[in-house]
Amino acid sequence: MPKADGPIESGWYSGLASLGSNLLAIPAALTAGPAAGLGMLTVPVGGQAYGQARDKGVAPLPAAVFGTSQAAIEYATEKIPMSRLLGDLAAKTGAAKMLTRQLAAEIPGEQVATLLQDANEWAVLNPDKTAREFLAERPDAALQTLIATVVGTGGMVAVTSAADKVMQRAARQDDAAQRAEGAATAMQQVQQVAEASKLLQRD
Repeated sequence: MPKADGPIESGWYSGLASLGSNLLAIPAALTAGPAAGLGMLTVPVGGQAYGQARDKGVAPLPAAVFGTSQAAIEYATEKIPMSRLLGDLAAKTGAAKMLTRQLAAEIPGEQVATLLQDANEWAVLNPDKTAREFLAERPDAALQTLIATVVGTGGMVAVTSAADKVMQRAARQDDAAQRAEGAATAMQQVQQVAEASKLLQRD
């Protein structure tokens, strides 16, 4: 990720990174179920957290516990938005309504995730940080998370809605082709019956 200058730019880059992860997870969720999609979102979080802990000199077992807890937070806060998105896609919900519903689920969930994961990171990776320092970071962290959520969610809804329209159009074209083929077959059968009838009259 490029080096960001301030929480706004950082939130933008974070939102784009989140969009990439979500676009990989959605097909898995649609084909293999929500658990598969959530797994693709949470496993990388746990792996990255484990690597951070090891880089800080944390022993393998505590680092694994830290990574698992970070992944668990991600799973818990992504479960409702994922279920809502899949439900909206199944119900053919419009893009504007889908965006509103996704933001209503994502914004509070992501804020909770940021607070809990930052607190977890503070306790495990930066125990020397004071409570005053941790609290001083909250406004920038909340702003960054808000921007990242809007960017990531907006991009995801735009891409999934566009993809859904393309799939619907392809399905309609397939239906039209099947109807045309059926009509052609029926016309051939009618023609054969007509020819047989003429032959019978001549006989």
